Amino acid sequence: RRMFWEDTMTSELRDFETEWQYLLGGDWGSVRFDFSGVSALESARAERATMLATAYAAGAATTDEYRAALGLPADPRGRCSTCRLAQCCNQQS
Repeated sequence: RRMFWEDTMTSELRDFETEWQYLLGGDWGSVRFDFSGVSALESARAERATMLATAYAAGAATTDEYRAALGLPADPRGRCSTCRLAQCCNQQS
């Protein structure tokens, strides 16, 4: 099931999103499918989350990169995107 969703359904639905977005002309918001309820993709999400946490802990990803990969907005406190959360150059002492 996972291979079917990763190789077939996800790309087909992304193409469908693009087509509907074009047809709507951007006047009616955006078209996006929510794959969070697809149980076949759950293990892929868990693997990605583990990989991102490891990269962040090793300093290979910034806070904003980590948040973006998790689908979160940039750090609302306005930290610079090149620093890690605990060691930001914009941090007030």
